[in-house]
Amino acid sequence: MTIPQWSPGTIYNPGDIVLPRSQNIVTQQQPNDNSFEDATLAHWTLTVDAGTTGTIASAGDRVFSGTLAIKYIGGTGTGLRNSGTAYATNDLFAAVIPGQIINFGCYINRTGIGNNGNLAVVDGGPRINWYDATHTFISSSFASTYPGAVPGSTPQGMVGGSAPADQWLQATGQGVAPAGAAYAKAVVALRVNNQSGNAVWADLFTWDYTFQGLPAGLSYVAVQPAAGTSAAKEPVWPVTSGLTVVDNTVTWQAEFASRITWTASALMKSGNSEPVWPSIVGAHVIDNAGSGYDISWVAVDGRVTDPNCPQSTVVAIAQGKVFAANSDIIPFSATTNPLDWTTKNDAGYLPFGMQTFGNEPVAGLGLYRGNLVATNSLGYQLWQVDPDPANMALLDAQPVGSTFPKSIMPVQNDLVLLTQKGIRSLAIAGQSGNMQAGQFGKNIDPLVIASIAGGLTPRGLFYPGTGQYWLCFGSTIYVMTNNGAKANSWSQYGLPGSVDAWTVLNGILYLRSGDLVWQVDEATLLDDSGGANTAFPGIVWWPFIDLGSIGKDKVLEGMDLVCTGSGKINILYNENDFTQMTADYAFTGDTLPNMGMLPFPLTSPSFSVKLTFDGVQTNGAPWEWQVTTLYENKTQNT
Repeated sequence: MTIPQWSPGTIYNPGDIVLPRSQNIVTQQQPNDNSFEDATLAHWTLTVDAGTTGTIASAGDRVFSGTLAIKYIGGTGTGLRNSGTAYATNDLFAAVIPGQIINFGCYINRTGIGNNGNLAVVDGGPRINWYDATHTFISSSFASTYPGAVPGSTPQGMVGGSAPADQWLQATGQGVAPAGAAYAKAVVALRVNNQSGNAVWADLFTWDYTFQGLPAGLSYVAVQPAAGTSAAKEPVWPVTSGLTVVDNTVTWQAEFASRITWTASALMKSGNSEPVWPSIVGAHVIDNAGSGYDISWVAVDGRVTDPNCPQSTVVAIAQGKVFAANSDIIPFSATTNPLDWTTKNDAGYLPFGMQTFGNEPVAGLGLYRGNLVATNSLGYQLWQVDPDPANMALLDAQPVGSTFPKSIMPVQNDLVLLTQKGIRSLAIAGQSGNMQAGQFGKNIDPLVIASIAGGLTPRGLFYPGTGQYWLCFGSTIYVMTNNGAKANSWSQYGLPGSVDAWTVLNGILYLRSGDLVWQVDEATLLDDSGGANTAFPGIVWWPFIDLGSIGKDKVLEGMDLVCTGSGKINILYNENDFTQMTADYAFTGDTLPNMGMLPFPLTSPSFSVKLTFDGVQTNGAPWEWQVTTLYENKTQNT
């Protein structure tokens, strides 16, 4: 759970938890009453060793700073060394982080000779106690510089031993917060180790403690008895667990948020070797048996077993449903559940056979602008589809049909399909109501019709990376490139093998031919089949151009070519014999900067220009055609 930040003017109920919006900054904060000027020593907890007769209290007979100090007086009696040690512990829990360094010090004064004439054993010194987030004591850091220490006699961090008596001496040290530390406290330890009535004084405990921010995990809980409203200004948050601060009518108490850490452990693990899988539905097999992590695998049938599923290969997916052709109806599955073909008011069917052009079975399905297109050889029906069967309806029907279901493919905002007359666009042919309408695909109709007659299954695909629609007849591919509105162009690709399947992954088109998978890269133009990178030749071939009146002879003088790459030029001049053409003429790149018009003197009623590119890349770039210009001598035309 994420704890929200405090906000002004907000109603908070008892038990609400917040985190500060700003971080407290504490600079050079000294322990409370660090010079012992409070005669009651309210900020110091005073304790003495059990069984001792000494007393610790505020005193003004010897002071280093101000008017008061703290004094421990040993007991008097037989001179036995059992008076003990007294401790003064400050009430400030100073927030720290592990590794934080605090330099500290305190002034000590002590008497020298006991009342019974014995040498006094009197010591004193400062220290820092470290605590965790629950205020549990961890360890202490002692003074490291203290006058008069006698090894083996003077306690750690205390002024004593051979140090001068009856004068103020300072003991200092440096403490490093240990791992797990969240708080520090100032402590003074005073010892009188005989019953001579000697005394030891301490005054002015100082440290260079600074802290910015809040201890990790510290949050603030509303503890007032009823709902309250926060003030307009954020309070100064206490950094000690258990302390409170009043915020208008809300009282916040600092507390450490509890946190439970969960560790995941495996309930089941597969074994080191694969089990022998059962072939019967419902049968079980134990994997990793006897390890304590056994897995029981059960064989399930992954097929759709609903008897109403038509098991058709002509399908389309739209509006969370699967639509499948089945003779003169189009059954559809339940929304987002292709296993269910039965549930009433969710699964169902479209009555294709009861509508226009429905007297033949459904042969193809596709999507056109979010609607379902169903085709047969007579035409198509356009259906509005919806997750709710009650909202499905027939929108249109036109005599543009297709019996090639694998050719039907959404292409941007259109639907392209193969008809018996050639490749057509639903946006053009469909709206015109016949397969002869428009120019989409008509310029390659003779080639496509010949491919249909070859008996191969046509497979269509759309490659978004290049804006291309591909129609594959084995190894022959007709490619439409969408260059913008009314600017489509057609190409024919010849591949070394027959295309059986395709997919687009991460924007890259992959083709499968048997066991061979090709990655299509239009910038490479290399065929890597058989381990040899063979350059693809390219042919740009125009149909015969009349250059004016049909049937009359024209005089062609020459041509200009704007392109990238190298190859050869041929001009055909007999529409009845494609073998009659000019001899090969080699070209490299644009002809304009070099020699201007290329001379091709010919006389014929029409001309067909054929450019054959080598496929060899020029300067690392693929070949590219841009402009071809023919020059006609009209003064000699008849």
